[in-house]
Amino acid sequence: MEALREAQEGLAAAEAADGPMLPAAEAVFLRGFPARVAAVAAQVGATVSGPVLTLSAGELVVEAYLKDDRRQLLRPGMPVVISSELAGSDTRGAVAVVAAERSPAPQPPGGDLGYRMVVRAGQPLPAGFAGQDVRLTVESAATDGEALVVPVTAVSAGADGRTVVTARAADGTQRRVEVRTGTSGDGFIAVTPARPADLAPGTKVVIGTAPGAAAPRGAGR
Repeated sequence: MEALREAQEGLAAAEAADGPMLPAAEAVFLRGFPARVAAVAAQVGATVSGPVLTLSAGELVVEAYLKDDRRQLLRPGMPVVISSELAGSDTRGAVAVVAAERSPAPQPPGGDLGYRMVVRAGQPLPAGFAGQDVRLTVESAATDGEALVVPVTAVSAGADGRTVVTARAADGTQRRVEVRTGTSGDGFIAVTPARPADLAPGTKVVIGTAPGAAAPRGAGR
């Protein structure tokens, strides 16, 4: 009995010095903080048949996937306003990464191809932002002087990756004009034609329409 008592006292002293203990297989080591529980897949009393919970570590960032014509307008360092309608708050940040190649958007599974953009907030985002849909407003610089602009919906990207507008002549014929896009605002976007003679102020351009609808037209200005 004396030996048992001494063993129990020794165990109590060890637990007091080292703290609670658990099997190493039940511990998860993280590279850094902050960390949060991203998902819980188990219920009390249920048989465990897979992962019990999922942890996420690191600072929250915002991801977006850009269409071809939008990617050319954005670059790392541009200021961004991150707006959460659920939280009713705005947070300022900046574009951190704009991918050079297209990849499928993760949501929904098998989503359209786009250029991944990462926005990093100036201050750490609250944990409640995890998994939220937010609105991004990118603040771009103004043009240095007058610019040739067309409606944003007149710009499209071809399968070859070139950005084009479709110009319409007085007789109704149409031709594709390769352009380089610039700043945008109020529904218009600045464009520079690859060949200056191909697009001029007053040129009619075709804008996007619903299938089967008559194609409305805009004019460069």
